[in-house]
Amino acid sequence: MKLLQGNKKPKEDEGNKTEGPLASNTGFKRKTRKSVLLLRAVQSLKNRTTTLAGKVSTATKKSLASLDPRTREQLNQIKTMADTVDDAELVLKIMKNNTSNPTIQARACEKLSNIAVRESQGLVHLGTIEVLVKAMEKFPKNANVQEFACQLAWNLAVIDEHKQLLADKGVLELLCLAMDNHKSKISVLHKAIGAIKLLSLIDKAKEQLVNDGAIEKIVEVMQNYAKEESDTAEFQETCLDCIQNFAFGKTLAPRLYDLGVSSLILDVMKKYEEAEDIQSSGCAALWNVALGITEENLIELTELGATNRLIYALKTQSENQRVVLHAMGALKNHSRVSESIGLIKEKAKNSDMDISNVYDIIMQAYYAHQEDNNIRRIGEELLSEFDDEDDDEVSTAEAKQVGTLTINQTEAQIRDPFADLEATAGGDDDMDDY
Repeated sequence: MKLLQGNKKPKEDEGNKTEGPLASNTGFKRKTRKSVLLLRAVQSLKNRTTTLAGKVSTATKKSLASLDPRTREQLNQIKTMADTVDDAELVLKIMKNNTSNPTIQARACEKLSNIAVRESQGLVHLGTIEVLVKAMEKFPKNANVQEFACQLAWNLAVIDEHKQLLADKGVLELLCLAMDNHKSKISVLHKAIGAIKLLSLIDKAKEQLVNDGAIEKIVEVMQNYAKEESDTAEFQETCLDCIQNFAFGKTLAPRLYDLGVSSLILDVMKKYEEAEDIQSSGCAALWNVALGITEENLIELTELGATNRLIYALKTQSENQRVVLHAMGALKNHSRVSESIGLIKEKAKNSDMDISNVYDIIMQAYYAHQEDNNIRRIGEELLSEFDDEDDDEVSTAEAKQVGTLTINQTEAQIRDPFADLEATAGGDDDMDDY
């Protein structure tokens, strides 16, 4: 079936580009991800839970016993406090009275980061950012302090007005320093990149982060962990979100492309093919990168397998609205050069991913979410571009009467907070022994 939406697209021009998304403005939180790797990990650990718990308990008792009585008392005091702003003032007081104690600084930052999930505004008014900065400056080589200080910065940065405050107080440089000092500590890197992801949403902070070499640091981290066999999906998702935000606006896309970020994105998407969040973030990052690079680069990306990966995401995640939107947006920007459409079809036909029927894959995803304005607009443009000219032609209105797919109504109701805008929006380890 052929869905017509005007004439075939012209050669590339600025008006033919589709503006990309920003990652969601959310703080750090542990989350459960349904993936093959995670399920395998849970199964393999199931029979060892009691033994491991006993070992951890013994190790914790030994480490606590090595601390002086006053430190143990204050750690217990922090631990038993509720995650409310009412207790935050006492936590900050304990931090100020123990500026030379890294164990207390780390635990206090962890407690404050938990409070910040609900009470971020109140924490800032109490002077939390200043105390945070002092802790990071005092203990740059202490992984526990840096991890939970970065986590606190991440959660505070959820509030837009806090982003500039954190930047003005010097947190940007400290986040980059934490990445330099703890390249082998994934928990520190994860929290630092998470904070950078949110701070890069404001132009002034983004410019400073670029000047501080944040982009190169994040790409280096992705390269270092590209061959990691353990499940690092949440960490990789945060990296993808960060790349997505830096690539937004086209200016930095060529720089990211030259650093080889595209192949890193594709590697992560391939490793976690069943992880919806990874696919969504990866497609969004490719969307923004494709928007700012040259026609020649777009052809290179298609040869690299980017469009095959996007089409595969559309096929396997057709019921996920965010994945569909981001995959369609990225595919639209990859196909904005008329000459590339034939190459995209050829690459899909020769792929071992069973995606040769590109038009049908787009059609299925389109009908699953045609109530979304952005998906409907981009989807109709893609369907027009990928129509085979020898098919029977029907009008757009007639095609829409064919019927819709059954979809999960709960997921269908999930809306991106920026879904109605042209620029749509996309986005551990426990502390070591004392």
